[in-house]
Amino acid sequence: MGRKKKPIEQHKQEGTYRKHRHSGPELDASRPVMPKDLEGVAAKAWNELMPVLEEMGVITIADGLALRLLCESFAYYAAAC
Repeated sequence: MGRKKKPIEQHKQEGTYRKHRHSGPELDASRPVMPKDLEGVAAKAWNELMPVLEEMGVITIADGLALRLLCESFAYYAAAC
């Protein structure tokens, strides 16, 4: 079975990245824009999570929809509680 592959970003942070060995898609770590219709608890969750994800270097423009769905789901959960 073997070990799971490390993400390319982790290789770069550890200094073990080799272009000829570690190939794959690389996305620019640009910040997704908060949707204009996100409000209340969902918007607050977005604003709290975004700096953490940016500091970790794990957020890209491609993650915007997933982050939106997470924030909206959290808002539904908070309302249900």
